[in-house]
Amino acid sequence: MRLKRVISAALAVSMAVSMMPAAAVPAFAAGTSTNTAVTTTTVDENAPTSGDCGVEGHEKEVKWAFNKETGVLTISGTGRMADYKYSNTEDTRPWAAFANVIKEVKIEEGVTGIGGNAFRNLTALTKTNIPASINYLGDYIFRADSELTDVEWAPNFTAPSLKDNDTDGGTYIGTYVPTSMFDFCSKLGDGKELTKWLPSSFTGVGCAAFRGTKFTVDFDNWSNLKYIGARAFEQMPYLESFTLTDGIQIGLRGTDSNAFNGSGLKKLIVNTEEVPRCFANGCTKLTDITLGSAVKKIQPFAFQSTAITTLDVPEGIRNIGDNAFYACQNLNKLTFRGKTTLGTTVFTACGIKELDILDGAEVICADGNPFRKSGSDPAVTTINAVELKGALKSGKEDQTDGSLWYDIFSKNTGITTVNVCGQNLQYVRPSVFPSMETLNVTGGEAHIPAENTYAFSGNTTLKHVNIDVDTYTEDEYVDKNGKQAVVASFRNAQALETFAVRANNVKLGNRTFCECANLKKIDFTGCDEIHYMNGCLGSSTSGQPLNPNVCIYVNDESANPRATNNDSGLGKNVGIVFIVDGGIVDMNKTGFDSVTKAGCTAKWYEDAKCQTETEDTTPVKGKTYYAKWTKNNYTVTFNNNGHDEKPADKSVEYGDSVTGLPELSDSTNEWVFDGWYMDENFTTKYDKQAITDNTTLYAKWHEYKSADLTVTVANSEYLVNEPVEVNVVAALGDDSSKVAKVVLEYDDDVTSVKLGDTTLDKKEFTSYDIYKLLQQVGSKDNAKLTVTYSKPGKHTFSVALVDKDGKNVCEAGTDITVVQALMDTTVTEDGEQKETYQANKPITVEMNVTADKETLKQNTLYLTYGDEVEKVELNGHKLTEKQYKISDLLDMMETSPVAAYALRSEADALSIPFEVTFKDAGSYDFEMLVKDAQDQLVCRSIVPIKVEAEKKPDDTKDNTDTKPATYTLSILGGTVKVNGKETAVDEHGDIAIAKDAKVEVTFDKGILSDAQTFDQWIIKPNSVLNAVDPKSETIIFTMPDEKVTIEAMTKDASIEDEPNILGTTAVVGTAAVGTAILAWQGYQLGTELYLKTALPAGTAIPTNRAELALLVWNHAGKPAPAAVLPADATDTQKAIAWAVENDLLKAAKDNGETYVDTDSVSRVEVIRVWNKAQEK
Repeated sequence: MRLKRVISAALAVSMAVSMMPAAAVPAFAAGTSTNTAVTTTTVDENAPTSGDCGVEGHEKEVKWAFNKETGVLTISGTGRMADYKYSNTEDTRPWAAFANVIKEVKIEEGVTGIGGNAFRNLTALTKTNIPASINYLGDYIFRADSELTDVEWAPNFTAPSLKDNDTDGGTYIGTYVPTSMFDFCSKLGDGKELTKWLPSSFTGVGCAAFRGTKFTVDFDNWSNLKYIGARAFEQMPYLESFTLTDGIQIGLRGTDSNAFNGSGLKKLIVNTEEVPRCFANGCTKLTDITLGSAVKKIQPFAFQSTAITTLDVPEGIRNIGDNAFYACQNLNKLTFRGKTTLGTTVFTACGIKELDILDGAEVICADGNPFRKSGSDPAVTTINAVELKGALKSGKEDQTDGSLWYDIFSKNTGITTVNVCGQNLQYVRPSVFPSMETLNVTGGEAHIPAENTYAFSGNTTLKHVNIDVDTYTEDEYVDKNGKQAVVASFRNAQALETFAVRANNVKLGNRTFCECANLKKIDFTGCDEIHYMNGCLGSSTSGQPLNPNVCIYVNDESANPRATNNDSGLGKNVGIVFIVDGGIVDMNKTGFDSVTKAGCTAKWYEDAKCQTETEDTTPVKGKTYYAKWTKNNYTVTFNNNGHDEKPADKSVEYGDSVTGLPELSDSTNEWVFDGWYMDENFTTKYDKQAITDNTTLYAKWHEYKSADLTVTVANSEYLVNEPVEVNVVAALGDDSSKVAKVVLEYDDDVTSVKLGDTTLDKKEFTSYDIYKLLQQVGSKDNAKLTVTYSKPGKHTFSVALVDKDGKNVCEAGTDITVVQALMDTTVTEDGEQKETYQANKPITVEMNVTADKETLKQNTLYLTYGDEVEKVELNGHKLTEKQYKISDLLDMMETSPVAAYALRSEADALSIPFEVTFKDAGSYDFEMLVKDAQDQLVCRSIVPIKVEAEKKPDDTKDNTDTKPATYTLSILGGTVKVNGKETAVDEHGDIAIAKDAKVEVTFDKGILSDAQTFDQWIIKPNSVLNAVDPKSETIIFTMPDEKVTIEAMTKDASIEDEPNILGTTAVVGTAAVGTAILAWQGYQLGTELYLKTALPAGTAIPTNRAELALLVWNHAGKPAPAAVLPADATDTQKAIAWAVENDLLKAAKDNGETYVDTDSVSRVEVIRVWNKAQEK
């Protein structure tokens, strides 16, 4: 008793030592340098190493102590620390003398606040902790602690509320990480994700709180993030993506955010009305910015110097501030969709290659060219593709829109194709687009204003002009002398080769194409009305003439430039005019074949009435040619695909459909024609589509499908007067036209046949009658009939589909067994159903009958089985006959509680469990049949039973296919019942238990000394712990599919009332030393103390299987194992073999796997093995 009390007291002391606050969560970060106070590695030897550090007025409530040997600064007490001043010239912290040698800061539970600047710039600090008692956090707590890697937050830490103030007076209040708390902690967070490291109670990040750290941040997982202070995530290199929403407030310093400035952020989605100033500037990995529909304004410098490659400005953005995308050198494509005003140098120094201002967009440049040069940063000169369908305007008072266009595009000499809308044509000039080769104008009204006279005259690069607008006009004006001036928009355009216009109304100005010596084709065929003004196709007497071989295409005679009413100025021997009459011009071809019309062939004439066909094979300059079109005929070929005769081809005029499609039939009646298709894969059926070319139609066939009928029921037996659901499924196939009637066949014992709610009071119906009935029940070809029989027996119910001549098209039926009672049978062994049962071992064959109980008692049961059955018993009565009155069987069961309940129950059901023993292995049928007094069948069941040979004790055959999986229960200090049966543990304290078994564990009071009482259970895993009350002496749970460990905890009665000594202990010992006791809180220290007492002096505590085997083997004198081992066997191999032979160690794991030498062992296992070895 005295020894036990000594051990208990020692353990209590060890537990008290072990009760130190601890919650380890390592931390990491990346950072840059910052201005801090100048420090030195010299330590003032006379500096105090302890003192007070509480807040003013409560200084003594918090203490500090520095251990010079360990480098640990400890803060303890029950109050809040003071805030301190820290600068290049001042440091008021009492431990300032040790700033370069403090390696760890320990803050004990009870301290309620950490002061501002408290541990700032501790250059050797690597580890610290923050206890749960903290309710105040100052600013700059760990700023510039460049070696800090581990910060341990208490598991139950709750973030305190604080203020974050910006320099403009804004105040943000919430549970935020305070200003600069980990600012420039450049090693903190390496390999860690912030939301998993930081306590979840933090809802925001104050100014520069994590600047320069190396955390990754899963912002999608930070569901309660409400606030991001200025510079909060600045210079953090490992950020991935962030979504800014209205639910997140952005703090500022002055006017700037800099929240992600210089960070490694790669993707940003913005769904707020405004993007803050300097929000993600300098993010050189930010390639993906998505601006949501909610965004209306982007503040200056928001995305300066990012790595975005495309920018799609949504319709809702109204303003983009100065320098917002300045120096985004990878920005290749810029698109505008709405009305947007741009600030100063928004896109200066960007690498833009494609600029799109989409139809309906309006871009207003408030300060002129937003792409211009700024200082040493270059203007944008890389644009090589433009789509200018919206408006591009200057918002500068002293600049015209045309001047803006010149400033933006004239330096981008890579633009060879210009795409504009009609409204923007007025701004297109050779000086604006000096390398322009192709001009495409689409949409709206296009005109060249009078002030732009000679717009493209003399141009040497423009080759092709394509205009597709509502109207196209070249304005005229009256000069100062009152005379009409020359417009000459394309005069002497030296490189111009093609000119095409499609518009409702076209007006060509004076001398438009004069001197265009290389102009090859002019296409006016898309114009409804053309006005040729003042010799627009004329030639100059002073310069080069219009190309005499130019081809001019118009649609009809009214547009003919040679017509007398047209003042085109086209010379008699200049140009070739084609009147195309709806033809389409191919600008890449010359001659008559340059004009085509779908499905037609042209003949060309030299007169407007098309009476004189031209004999020219090549068009001749100075002539006009008129097209007359004739529709083509195309051949339609029929592919019969091997059935019936191939139909003759048909000739069909272009645009018409095929009439009189052939109907095919198969002479063998084995195939059915499905129609004609336009492709050989039968994807498009021909249905009067217009023929536009030679066409083949393909015949589709399918094999003849005869009608198929099935009649089924779900169950093998039904009760008398119980409706039977008869499922009738008909697939008529290609016989559908043959079926005229539906005939039902059944015997006179049928009392009712229904389809849905309709009673079928006859046996013969027309197919239309059945169709209407099926429609009523919402079915098409599946009829669910309900049939009721008045007498037991085997009945046949059939259905026939009959043609108009009374011949069966198809017929089907089903047998329906009707009984007076229903019998269900189950077979079990040891309460479990199995696939195979053992010979010479009783199995339970339980007969469950549903019927009127009193009537059933008067019936007779007939058993049928062979010589393979050794015996049949009922409630201990051996049944020597095979025929019994059921009432007699119930009498035999009167002593059975189950039977007694069945007899008292009002339910119309009886259960009779027979114990059947088979002699030999094999597959057998065990039949039970009940007949009434008239020898009529009541119910019947034939049970197939598969029996295997009896297993011998040495039978080691793997039965994993039939044996349920088991899992280990390790129990210490308790007794066990499994499924209500007392179950003993093995020598290791283990029991193998099947999953889902009911387990009852009761505390074993026999292990208690007179000074001990039960306290609680140690339980693993948590799924079991959460299912029981660990303070109850008896716990009941369901066995999970994993190992369960349960250990009893006791209280030492001799010390339980002393408030400063921990009394809860755990049972771990054996008979050799008595009941050993380990501290619950001090488990490691307690087991170590016990083992150091029990093991030989100086013996190290084993940590794995090999060390444990060597310990007990060496202590036993190294006896030789009985097993024959190799000559070179090691001591470890000998020790393990000997330990297994003596049942000290298991040979294999519970799941059959082999142990390895390095498998770990618990200290409890060491105690068990050591004590058992001492007994031996």
